[in-house]
Amino acid sequence: MAPSALGYIICDLALGLGEIDWGKRWLDAMSALLGKMKQGKEAVDEKLKGAAPLPREAAEYTGTYEHAGYGKVTVDADGGKLTVRFGPDRCELRHLCHEQFYLSYGEGRAWLPVKFDYDMDGTINKVMILLESLTGWIEFDKEGEKQPT
Repeated sequence: MAPSALGYIICDLALGLGEIDWGKRWLDAMSALLGKMKQGKEAVDEKLKGAAPLPREAAEYTGTYEHAGYGKVTVDADGGKLTVRFGPDRCELRHLCHEQFYLSYGEGRAWLPVKFDYDMDGTINKVMILLESLTGWIEFDKEGEKQPT
């Protein structure tokens, strides 16, 4: 966050405003955010201790899913464990219950909610990831699956 703090300092100097310790403000904000992330991760860790077994074979979740703005995510199964490739990152996908999962993101620092959707014959056709809390669920359609019109 140093570039942001530096930008504020430069603006204050250019405008002749009083001195504000932007470095400390940003550090405090980041510390608070990291604290909330840690609490959230611990809460999910606790939920996952009582996780149900997968409701279907791991291979049924695999494939490449696409979103026009966010690009592609690929779900892989290796020895019954699911992982998600999102850009250069490979993340663990842990099942909670039904078609609900958590994605271990940021080298295990946070869990992102994930859920799968399926069509009327039970074939998985979509993965939804809560990437950004302000935008809601981001829906990635499975490549090769017909989407209803």
